Amino acid sequence: MRIVVKIGTSTLMAKGSTLNRKYIFDLASEFVVIQKENHEILIVSSGAVGAGRSLLRSKY
Repeated sequence: MRIVVKIGTSTLMAKGSTLNRKYIFDLASEFVVIQKENHEILIVSSGAVGAGRSLLRSKY
């Protein structure tokens, strides 16, 4: 089975506009379990916007 998961920027961000790395790691761990059950996972995310925003803030 193919599973499509849409993850928005606000879901991936922690307080203070930084990436919530623990949450992302936990999601990835769950996806590994699902893949081991022979499912295909497609991740659609606008999280790159938030990641880039936090990087730009830290440099400028």
